[in-house]
Amino acid sequence: MSAVQLEKTVDPDKKMPRKPQDMGDVGELKKKEEAGLRYRMKKCAQESCEVELAAFVECDKGRSISTVWACREQFNAYNNCLKQYTTPEIFDRMAKEYMDERDAKYAPLEKEPK
Repeated sequence: MSAVQLEKTVDPDKKMPRKPQDMGDVGELKKKEEAGLRYRMKKCAQESCEVELAAFVECDKGRSISTVWACREQFNAYNNCLKQYTTPEIFDRMAKEYMDERDAKYAPLEKEPK
């Protein structure tokens, strides 16, 4: 397949942007950015719930299958703690902060003469 034929088969709307000013609507997150934000939110939740995790780990020591019923209370406490730090509202707030930082970073590039 020649380069001309290949170019015709590629949808120009689906090409990756090469420069920040070609990103289109800056109000949207790329999948990679969203995944990074979700990872960061998860890490923050884990750091915030260290006490609950330590209690679960302490209960779990020396157990195998019995962990399921013996440490259920500690596990539920840890899980509930994680849930309060991983809500859609928190993600939206983190995404807004990230997009504001990104917009501020690329604002000088948009003003450069072409």
